[in-house]
Amino acid sequence: MEIASSTKLLDAMLAALHEPMPALSVERRTLVLESCARCVARSPPPHRLEPLFAPLCAQLEAQLGACEAGRADAAPLLAAALELVAAALKPLRPLGGATVLQALHVLWPLWTRAAAVAASAAVASDELHAAVGAVGRAALQAAGDSFAPLLPPTVGALVASFRAAPSAAGCELAGSFVKQFCTSSEAYASFASLLGELSAVVLPALLQPEVDAPEDLLTSYLELGELYAKLGVPALVESGALPGLLQLSASLLATCRQRQPVAALLNVLEGAARSCRYSHAYAAEAAQVQPARVRVGFSW
Repeated sequence: MEIASSTKLLDAMLAALHEPMPALSVERRTLVLESCARCVARSPPPHRLEPLFAPLCAQLEAQLGACEAGRADAAPLLAAALELVAAALKPLRPLGGATVLQALHVLWPLWTRAAAVAASAAVASDELHAAVGAVGRAALQAAGDSFAPLLPPTVGALVASFRAAPSAAGCELAGSFVKQFCTSSEAYASFASLLGELSAVVLPALLQPEVDAPEDLLTSYLELGELYAKLGVPALVESGALPGLLQLSASLLATCRQRQPVAALLNVLEGAARSCRYSHAYAAEAAQVQPARVRVGFSW
């Protein structure tokens, strides 16, 4: 608290933070940055967001340029830079969404470029996808409902990236948006479109028995379906993904031996059954699932 209340100490800490720290691992530097951001969040106005984020944005710009030029060796450096940005965003919720949004307006064009880079065949990696998703979730956590103006371009970038390279991180970020914003009938159409777009990419592959889908992608997609079953039944129905999602869940009961996907698909089926009580349309959609596939799963 002493650092947070002292302008000179906070400025000195911010200046030192962005100096080279060869003795610190990436994990330790991330912890130091998060602690510094916490001091910024507790400091009196004017809050020092510009000196906190300007060096991070410069680092992102440099690594993005290298990745956009096709340099695969820059991808781990970009992922590390994104993780630092996520660490800086996480503690900022006390500042209020409007203040955080001002910083995000500067940062978000770089995030959009990072999302596109993560889907590029030249540099794509699970690590980079995860880092892009971490920044998205941290920004949403810090800004809360004030993130709304950035939601359309963010979802657009997410869908474009997912089409090129489906990832668990993409499903997890979509799930964060569902939790925050799929809370009213006005939002259902937009979120139906989001689930429809993601499902159109991932469901055809997951429904092919000969395709060995990555466990994390399978699990995260099923968990996204579970969220819709709990929070946005009309959006789930309107998305057109429900028959395929339930068919996937039912078929996996007979074949999947991986613990996490099985737990997720059971939650999807539970959520579907529970939600049928509230929506005749939902029940009608669920009835389209092939009965034979369901009977196989339950050994009827």
